Parts: sequence; C-alpha cells; structure tokens
Amino acid sequence: MDWEREYYFSWDGNYNQRTHSVSDAKVKSIAGPVSYQSDYASSDNAILVYLDKETLFMHHVSSFRSGPPTQYEDSFVDTIGKTTPRRLDDDDLINWGDHIIVFDVNKGRSIDFFSALNFYYASGVESIPTIEFLN
Repeated sequence: MDWEREYYFSWDGNYNQRTHSVSDAKVKSIAGPVSYQSDYASSDNAILVYLDKETLFMHHVSSFRSGPPTQYEDSFVDTIGKTTPRRLDDDDLINWGDHIIVFDVNKGRSIDFFSALNFYYASGVESIPTIEFLN
C-alpha cells in the first residue's frame, strides 16, 4: 500500500526536486469502489484507503542553482510545518482531515495521495480530485 511521487526538473546544471512518499500504511477504513479523477491520476475502479496514525510519511524538497552565486536549498518540512520522515499522529487526523491513499483496483497499485500533506493539493497547484462512488 505504498505510494510515491517524485518531481525532478533539471537544466544547465541546475535542478528542482520534490518527493512525497507514504509507506507502512496503517489502515483506518476503506471505502469504494469509486471513480477517481485528479490532475495527476485517474481510475474508473479505485478504492479509498483512509490512513490511520503511525503511517509513515515523507516530504522532501531541494533545489540547486549553479550561480553565481551558487544556491542550494534542502528541506524535509511538510505542508503543515512538521519535519519528515515521520509517523502520522493524532494532530494530523484531528486537525488536518483525512489522509487517503487511492488504490487502483485494475492496476493493482496506489495511484494518488489525497491529503493536506500532499503539497500539490495543499498549495492549490492541482485541483481537488473528483470522486464518484460506483453502484
């Protein structure tokens, strides 16, 4: 039930990188089947896996500019200000909503992480997904 998304863009010796990962998932509940559509992933047959505390989460962002001046940034701080890698805790579940792995049944793998901890949703870079429950 792991999930990872990595963005890496390089040019002329410079780069921007962002990685999210979820592993050692602790399942709180499961819902579905659903049709799921986001800017990043889609499925016509998915289940929503609601994560519980103690699930492992990591967010890492770094960038390098060759300069001059040379610049390097590196951070493991997530969207709510906590340092990762870390386990989800009560604060995450009580104050930051659901943290959902979207599992594509047809592909047999996780395709998205719908959560306030996902930079792309938290920042508004990507639209909130459309989820429709199937009969």
